[in-house]
Amino acid sequence: MTEEGAGKEQQFTAAEALRLVSGYFDTEWPATDLEDVELQKVTGGFVNRLHILKRTNANSTNREPSSVLIRHFGRGEKKSHEEPLASNTTLSATDQAVIYYEMGRRGWGPLLYGAFPGGRLEEYLDAHPLTAAESCEPSIRRDLARSYARLHSLQLPFKRRNFGLVVDDLKAAILKRRDSSVRKLRASADPESLELASQLENNAWDQELEWASNLFERHQCKATLAVGDANYLNVMVKNYESECRTVLIDYETCTYSYRGIDIGGHFNERMYCWSNPETNMTGYDAPARDEQRLFCQSYLEEMRALGQSIDSMDTEEHLLLEARIGQMWQLLFSVMMGFVADDLPNDPVLHAGLAHMLNYYCRLKQEWLA
Repeated sequence: MTEEGAGKEQQFTAAEALRLVSGYFDTEWPATDLEDVELQKVTGGFVNRLHILKRTNANSTNREPSSVLIRHFGRGEKKSHEEPLASNTTLSATDQAVIYYEMGRRGWGPLLYGAFPGGRLEEYLDAHPLTAAESCEPSIRRDLARSYARLHSLQLPFKRRNFGLVVDDLKAAILKRRDSSVRKLRASADPESLELASQLENNAWDQELEWASNLFERHQCKATLAVGDANYLNVMVKNYESECRTVLIDYETCTYSYRGIDIGGHFNERMYCWSNPETNMTGYDAPARDEQRLFCQSYLEEMRALGQSIDSMDTEEHLLLEARIGQMWQLLFSVMMGFVADDLPNDPVLHAGLAHMLNYYCRLKQEWLA
């Protein structure tokens, strides 16, 4: 038995993990001895604690998975039963389990092995997070379009008409926290934070949100289930050949809104890497129009392959329009969510990234209005 990250901070032991996992399988895991497992702590989880439990004696004849991803909700080591709170922007633990089960059942996402108070057991994927360079590859771009089309096709028992509530909540938060957030940014005194503060105090951003959010209905954008968070850390690329090499993960922000938010957000995120402590910029531009068109072609082809109903909104031109609106919304929404956060970090690198997003939003809006 080995246990990575052992020490005072490692509260979750291999013995506890084995007892937990064994309860959700019938034969091989319950018969596994403690000496035959390894527990590894996974870094990179922003809101959850992640571990992988592996059987060291597994072989190709096994019918149960050799590795299981254990997800505990919350970052605190002692909050073993902390359930995520449902809100207008995040799903409850129950709703998350529903979409994990459905995506896994269809082969579109990690399998769900079990749900327990305070967490889940999921399939461990031999995969890595999408990179900006990979997103430029034609085969990966095609699979990404297919992955989004598949998720957007789901009909799940979630609340509809949530988008307007999200907009109203964020507008109210901006009005409430605008002055204090600007003061906090100015107190840091670094150039990146001061630039962001200047941008944020020189516009009525609640009115800007209203304008951007109204574009979806004004231009008849299609409402679907959407992830709402196109961060490349939420897209995995399998380390082996597969029918579709890309997998969307982390569905806690899924809601019924507009597919253009995911597509446009995906285009934007090629420019950003939020896990890099040195810079949030990848050095890549957002996809040009021709590449966006190829993405939309693959998306529509997958819709047809899934037997989805095709209407007047399901054309390349209209999908490109929806994506452009989604780009503007995703940029504005991301910055404003960071702006009103109670725990906006004093991080010049993050502030520079948010300032870039706001500048890019203003550029896209000028092009839209021209």
